[in-house]
Amino acid sequence: DVKENDQISEVISRRCGGEPLAYILGEKEFWSLKFAVDNSTLIPRPETETLIEGVLSNFHSSNNSFCILDLGTGTGCILAALLTEFKESTGVCLDKSLLACKIAQQNLSNLKLANRSSVLVDNWGLSLTGAYQIISCNPPYISIPEILNINPEIREFEPRLAIDGGIDGLECYRSIAPIISSLLCPDEGIAALEIGHTQANAVSKILLNNNLEVIDLKQDLAGLDRCLLATVRKNDGL
Repeated sequence: DVKENDQISEVISRRCGGEPLAYILGEKEFWSLKFAVDNSTLIPRPETETLIEGVLSNFHSSNNSFCILDLGTGTGCILAALLTEFKESTGVCLDKSLLACKIAQQNLSNLKLANRSSVLVDNWGLSLTGAYQIISCNPPYISIPEILNINPEIREFEPRLAIDGGIDGLECYRSIAPIISSLLCPDEGIAALEIGHTQANAVSKILLNNNLEVIDLKQDLAGLDRCLLATVRKNDGL
Protein backbone atom coordinates (compact mmCIF):
# COMPACT_ATOMS: atom_id res chain seq x y z
CA ASP A 1 0.00 0.00 0.00
CA VAL A 2 1.66 3.19 -1.23
CA LYS A 3 -0.21 5.45 1.21
CA GLU A 4 0.76 3.28 4.18
CA ASN A 5 4.41 3.19 3.06
CA ASP A 6 4.39 6.97 2.72
CA GLN A 7 2.99 7.31 6.26
CA ILE A 8 5.65 4.97 7.64
CA SER A 9 8.36 6.91 5.79
CA GLU A 10 7.04 10.16 7.22
CA VAL A 11 7.07 8.78 10.78
CA ILE A 12 10.62 7.49 10.35
CA SER A 13 11.74 10.79 8.87
CA ARG A 14 10.19 12.83 11.68
CA ARG A 15 11.64 10.56 14.35
CA CYS A 16 15.10 10.63 12.77
CA GLY A 17 14.80 14.41 12.79
CA GLY A 18 14.49 14.25 16.58
CA GLU A 19 10.76 14.91 16.91
CA PRO A 20 9.36 13.25 20.07
CA LEU A 21 7.32 10.11 19.41
CA ALA A 22 4.36 11.51 21.36
CA TYR A 23 3.98 14.37 18.87
CA ILE A 24 4.26 12.00 15.92
CA LEU A 25 1.63 9.66 17.36
CA GLY A 26 -0.45 12.55 18.71
CA GLU A 27 -0.95 10.92 22.11
CA LYS A 28 0.73 10.09 25.41
CA GLU A 29 -0.30 8.08 28.48
CA PHE A 30 -0.34 9.65 31.95
CA TRP A 31 -1.72 8.06 35.14
CA SER A 32 -2.99 5.19 32.95
CA LEU A 33 -5.11 7.67 30.96
CA LYS A 34 -4.63 8.55 27.29
CA PHE A 35 -4.06 12.19 26.32
CA ALA A 36 -3.99 13.89 22.95
CA VAL A 37 -0.85 16.00 22.54
CA ASP A 38 0.56 18.34 19.94
CA ASN A 39 3.44 20.78 19.86
CA SER A 40 1.40 23.46 21.65
CA THR A 41 1.66 21.46 24.89
CA LEU A 42 4.37 19.94 27.02
CA ILE A 43 4.42 16.15 26.71
CA PRO A 44 3.12 14.56 29.97
CA ARG A 45 5.92 12.79 31.84
CA PRO A 46 6.06 10.00 34.42
CA GLU A 47 7.85 12.35 36.85
CA THR A 48 4.77 14.54 36.99
CA GLU A 49 2.75 11.61 38.36
CA THR A 50 4.67 12.36 41.58
CA LEU A 51 2.27 15.32 42.04
CA ILE A 52 -0.74 13.03 41.96
CA GLU A 53 0.88 10.60 44.39
CA GLY A 54 1.83 13.49 46.67
CA VAL A 55 -1.72 14.84 46.79
CA LEU A 56 -3.18 11.39 47.43
CA SER A 57 -0.77 10.70 50.29
CA ASN A 58 -1.28 14.07 51.99
CA PHE A 59 -4.91 14.91 51.42
CA HIS A 60 -6.71 13.43 54.39
CA SER A 61 -10.10 15.09 54.07
CA SER A 62 -12.99 12.68 54.57
CA ASN A 63 -14.92 14.94 52.20
CA ASN A 64 -14.45 13.95 48.56
CA SER A 65 -16.38 16.86 47.08
CA PHE A 66 -14.13 19.84 46.66
CA CYS A 67 -12.66 22.23 44.12
CA ILE A 68 -9.36 21.63 42.34
CA LEU A 69 -7.32 24.23 40.45
CA ASP A 70 -4.56 23.35 37.98
CA LEU A 71 -2.32 26.22 36.88
CA GLY A 72 -0.57 26.06 33.50
CA THR A 73 -2.48 22.93 32.57
CA GLY A 74 -1.03 22.05 29.15
CA THR A 75 -2.78 18.82 28.14
CA GLY A 76 -4.96 18.89 31.25
CA CYS A 77 -3.33 15.66 32.47
CA ILE A 78 -2.90 16.68 36.13
CA LEU A 79 -6.49 17.85 36.58
CA ALA A 80 -7.82 14.80 34.72
CA ALA A 81 -5.83 12.43 36.94
CA LEU A 82 -7.02 14.17 40.12
CA LEU A 83 -10.67 14.19 38.98
CA THR A 84 -10.34 10.49 38.18
CA GLU A 85 -9.16 9.85 41.75
CA PHE A 86 -11.58 12.27 43.46
CA LYS A 87 -14.80 11.30 41.73
CA GLU A 88 -17.11 13.73 43.57
CA SER A 89 -14.93 16.75 42.91
CA THR A 90 -14.87 19.51 40.31
CA GLY A 91 -11.94 21.35 38.82
CA VAL A 92 -10.72 24.39 36.95
CA CYS A 93 -7.64 24.34 34.77
CA LEU A 94 -6.05 27.21 32.95
CA ASP A 95 -3.25 28.05 30.60
CA LYS A 96 -2.10 31.28 28.96
CA SER A 97 -1.95 29.37 25.64
CA LEU A 98 -5.29 29.18 23.83
CA LEU A 99 -4.04 26.21 21.80
CA ALA A 100 -3.10 24.34 24.98
CA CYS A 101 -6.54 25.08 26.44
CA LYS A 102 -8.17 23.57 23.37
CA ILE A 103 -6.14 20.37 23.82
CA ALA A 104 -7.01 20.27 27.53
CA GLN A 105 -10.70 20.73 26.73
CA GLN A 106 -10.52 17.90 24.18
CA ASN A 107 -8.80 15.57 26.66
CA LEU A 108 -11.22 16.27 29.51
CA SER A 109 -14.10 15.67 27.12
CA ASN A 110 -12.59 12.42 25.82
CA LEU A 111 -12.17 11.21 29.40
CA LYS A 112 -15.81 12.05 30.22
CA LEU A 113 -14.73 14.74 32.68
CA ALA A 114 -16.08 17.80 30.87
CA ASN A 115 -19.11 18.03 33.16
CA ARG A 116 -16.84 18.35 36.21
CA SER A 117 -14.27 20.72 34.79
CA SER A 118 -13.77 24.17 33.29
CA VAL A 119 -10.91 25.31 31.08
CA LEU A 120 -9.84 28.96 31.10
CA VAL A 121 -7.36 31.00 29.10
CA ASP A 122 -5.67 32.87 31.93
CA ASN A 123 -2.21 33.85 33.13
CA TRP A 124 -1.67 31.86 36.35
CA GLY A 125 -5.17 32.55 37.64
CA LEU A 126 -4.79 36.27 38.18
CA SER A 127 -8.50 36.76 37.43
CA LEU A 128 -9.73 34.05 39.83
CA THR A 129 -11.29 34.38 43.26
CA GLY A 130 -12.54 31.80 45.73
CA ALA A 131 -10.99 28.98 47.72
CA TYR A 132 -9.64 25.71 46.34
CA GLN A 133 -8.83 22.64 48.40
CA ILE A 134 -6.21 21.41 45.92
CA ILE A 135 -4.03 23.61 43.71
CA SER A 136 -1.60 21.87 41.38
CA CYS A 137 1.02 23.32 39.07
CA ASN A 138 3.84 22.06 36.88
CA PRO A 139 5.35 25.41 35.91
CA PRO A 140 8.25 26.05 33.54
CA TYR A 141 11.35 25.66 35.71
CA ILE A 142 14.34 25.21 33.40
CA SER A 143 16.70 28.19 33.57
CA ILE A 144 17.64 29.97 30.36
CA PRO A 145 21.30 28.81 30.57
CA GLU A 146 20.14 25.20 31.11
CA ILE A 147 17.82 25.32 28.09
CA LEU A 148 20.91 25.50 25.87
CA ASN A 149 22.13 22.16 27.24
CA ILE A 150 18.94 20.10 27.58
CA ASN A 151 17.92 17.26 25.29
CA PRO A 152 17.39 18.66 21.77
CA GLU A 153 14.06 16.79 21.62
CA ILE A 154 12.82 19.12 24.36
CA ARG A 155 14.63 22.27 23.26
CA GLU A 156 13.73 22.04 19.57
CA PHE A 157 10.20 20.66 19.70
CA GLU A 158 8.41 21.35 22.99
CA PRO A 159 6.91 24.83 23.51
CA ARG A 160 9.42 27.27 24.99
CA LEU A 161 6.56 28.78 27.00
CA ALA A 162 6.21 25.49 28.89
CA ILE A 163 9.87 25.04 29.86
CA ASP A 164 11.42 28.50 30.23
CA GLY A 165 11.69 29.38 33.92
CA GLY A 166 13.66 32.59 33.40
CA ILE A 167 17.28 33.40 34.27
CA ASP A 168 17.36 31.20 37.41
CA GLY A 169 14.46 28.84 36.66
CA LEU A 170 12.40 30.28 39.52
CA GLU A 171 10.52 33.09 37.78
CA CYS A 172 7.20 31.27 37.58
CA TYR A 173 7.27 30.23 41.25
CA ARG A 174 7.61 33.90 42.19
CA SER A 175 4.56 34.65 40.06
CA ILE A 176 2.34 31.82 41.30
CA ALA A 177 3.19 31.78 45.02
CA PRO A 178 1.10 34.88 45.91
CA ILE A 179 -1.76 33.61 43.73
CA ILE A 180 -1.72 30.20 45.41
CA SER A 181 -1.59 31.89 48.81
CA SER A 182 -4.72 33.89 48.02
CA LEU A 183 -6.69 31.02 46.44
CA LEU A 184 -5.74 28.03 48.61
CA CYS A 185 -8.28 27.03 51.25
CA PRO A 186 -6.64 27.95 54.60
CA ASP A 187 -8.13 25.06 56.57
CA GLU A 188 -7.51 21.90 54.55
CA GLY A 189 -6.03 23.13 51.29
CA ILE A 190 -2.92 21.60 49.76
CA ALA A 191 -0.79 22.93 46.91
CA ALA A 192 1.32 20.50 44.87
CA LEU A 193 4.13 21.98 42.77
CA GLU A 194 6.52 20.19 40.47
CA ILE A 195 10.10 21.41 40.85
CA GLY A 196 13.47 20.90 39.25
CA HIS A 197 15.50 18.39 41.26
CA THR A 198 17.83 21.08 42.70
CA GLN A 199 15.13 23.65 43.49
CA ALA A 200 13.48 22.38 46.71
CA ASN A 201 15.15 24.87 49.06
CA ALA A 202 14.77 27.88 46.77
CA VAL A 203 11.09 27.21 46.02
CA SER A 204 10.38 26.49 49.70
CA LYS A 205 11.73 29.97 50.57
CA ILE A 206 9.56 31.60 47.90
CA LEU A 207 6.50 29.82 49.31
CA LEU A 208 7.41 30.78 52.87
CA ASN A 209 7.64 34.44 51.83
CA ASN A 210 4.06 34.12 50.61
CA ASN A 211 2.52 32.67 53.79
CA LEU A 212 2.81 29.07 52.61
CA GLU A 213 4.68 26.29 54.39
CA VAL A 214 6.04 23.10 52.87
CA ILE A 215 4.66 19.96 54.51
CA ASP A 216 6.23 17.31 52.27
CA LEU A 217 8.83 16.77 49.58
CA LYS A 218 8.34 13.86 47.18
CA GLN A 219 10.92 12.16 44.99
CA ASP A 220 10.23 10.74 41.54
CA LEU A 221 11.04 7.17 40.45
CA ALA A 222 14.65 8.20 39.80
CA GLY A 223 14.95 9.31 43.44
CA LEU A 224 15.15 13.01 42.51
CA ASP A 225 13.27 15.76 44.34
CA ARG A 226 10.22 16.42 42.18
CA CYS A 227 7.19 17.67 44.12
CA LEU A 228 6.68 20.12 46.98
CA LEU A 229 3.43 20.04 48.93
CA ALA A 230 2.44 23.14 50.87
CA THR A 231 -0.37 24.54 52.99
CA VAL A 232 -1.32 28.02 54.16
CA ARG A 233 0.81 28.83 57.21
CA LYS A 234 -1.07 28.47 60.47
CA ASN A 235 -1.16 31.49 62.75
CA ASP A 236 0.22 30.23 66.06
CA GLY A 237 -1.48 33.03 67.90
CA LEU A 238 1.74 34.95 68.35
